[in-house]
Amino acid sequence: MLRNLYIENIALIDKLDIPFEAGLNCLSGETGAGKSIIVDALSFVLGERADKTLIKHGKDYAFVEAIFSVNENELPTDVRENYINEENTIILSRKMYAVGKNEVRINGRAASVTLLKELSHRLVDIFGQSEHLYLFSPENHLSVIDGFTAAGKEHEQLTRLYNEFEQAKKELTFFGEDESERMRTIDLLEYQINEITDISPEPCEDDQLKEKLVKINNAGKIKDELLFAAESVNEGILPNLQNVIKALGNVLKYDSSLANVFSRLESMKYEAEDISDELEQTADAAEYDKYEAEETERRLDAINRLKKKYGGSIEKVLEYRRAAEEKKSMLSSASERVAELNSVIKAVSGKMYAISGKLSEKRKETATRLSHEIEKELGELGIKGAQFAAVFEEAPDEECYSETCDPNGYDKAEFYLSANVGEPMKPLAKVISGGEMSRFMLAIKNITAEVEKVPTMIFDEIDSGISGNIARMVAVKLMRVSSEHQCIVITHLPQIAAISDRNFLIEKYVDNGKTISKVTLLDDESKIREIARLTGGGSDYALLHARELIEWGEKQKRAEKI
Repeated sequence: MLRNLYIENIALIDKLDIPFEAGLNCLSGETGAGKSIIVDALSFVLGERADKTLIKHGKDYAFVEAIFSVNENELPTDVRENYINEENTIILSRKMYAVGKNEVRINGRAASVTLLKELSHRLVDIFGQSEHLYLFSPENHLSVIDGFTAAGKEHEQLTRLYNEFEQAKKELTFFGEDESERMRTIDLLEYQINEITDISPEPCEDDQLKEKLVKINNAGKIKDELLFAAESVNEGILPNLQNVIKALGNVLKYDSSLANVFSRLESMKYEAEDISDELEQTADAAEYDKYEAEETERRLDAINRLKKKYGGSIEKVLEYRRAAEEKKSMLSSASERVAELNSVIKAVSGKMYAISGKLSEKRKETATRLSHEIEKELGELGIKGAQFAAVFEEAPDEECYSETCDPNGYDKAEFYLSANVGEPMKPLAKVISGGEMSRFMLAIKNITAEVEKVPTMIFDEIDSGISGNIARMVAVKLMRVSSEHQCIVITHLPQIAAISDRNFLIEKYVDNGKTISKVTLLDDESKIREIARLTGGGSDYALLHARELIEWGEKQKRAEKI
């Protein structure tokens, strides 16, 4: 049960602290007062997607905190083990900054939005206008049926088999649809392999060729500088070294301690002579070779073409060749593997078809039971004699099923409804009115809540398109639902407000040039005035009617022993 909702810096709200209780909680107010903001804030803290526009203008963040009393046994294992406290209380909080990431916490500990959403589905079920749109689409009807069908085993089997089916199809696509396509692919791969092999570039060869080409094109400059260097050694360094060696030789006659220095100088002389010889030899060889330059350019161009076609670097070119050789090898021996894959696809699709049949039987049994329950609920909501059914399409032929395999089985279903005695059933979206849809959704949600045991149900303007006696029926139904589940209802109907256990008024006012929304818990007299407003004004008659509605609500509660 939701015990408290704290909202800060959301849209028109500065700060709100709303205490909820068990039973039927009603929120009402003028159009535009900010009722939808309450639902938006709650959706936000329950993990729904929200953008920065939710943050109040001029503020740096938006923050929402929701406090729930929970039954520990109904929580996900991760939450029970890591987040639950001794008081069986769950505090969910979420903070969104104008700049930066969201912060999500469960009982003060950091958590993910994914875990938050998983947990919230165990705590709250929100019904809004989007639910109408959801049920208007036949594509969603099967998932509604599945929500009431105990078919976890079948769904698990279908998911596993479908993954196997898709893997086989993917591999078959790799080999190609037929032999001629594979041969064309093999020919292309062979051409690519040969193109790379004919050149056979070595790692880093392109850099080496560039360096070589620079050397060839600058052979004249290299020769001149080498000859100058050799001449400098022969005419400068060597004569000077010889003079130093001669002088030091004379010193050794008197001081043998410099013998090591003398030896090093002689080594320097020999090294200088070797350097001079090497420089002269290199200079002699440094001649511009036009043929070698052209050959180097041609090879470099060939390697660059390969790089452009196969990856941008020699390493990637060679990797492409290795991959192409592997693929060619696989395709060359594909006939046997293709036959194996086709056999796998046929066998797996056959298994999926059989399991889909079992799942279909369970769905149809569920749909029959669901039809009876919905008709009963609709009758209690004033749609007497309503007929409802889920119409299933004919099952596909098993031989063709491999073309349309689906992890959800082969069923396609659509809801049909007749809201009037004597009228044939037609597709739901084509025959249901706004008021009927509100009651239909209330019926669905009531049944869903019983199955899923969701402790808190929130209805955002469930009263669309209804009034008068129908409004009273809806109010009574909500009252009954609230005996088993906490209900929070945003409404414009005085009948719902009158039968509620706890009433809140949402208003907006201007303070220092800013529009602000506030929520007030109503006492008995304030409740009367608000119901009078909902009935059409604050006249004496409206006030009298409000008191009569409250008395009617109390009678209904006593009749239901609530």
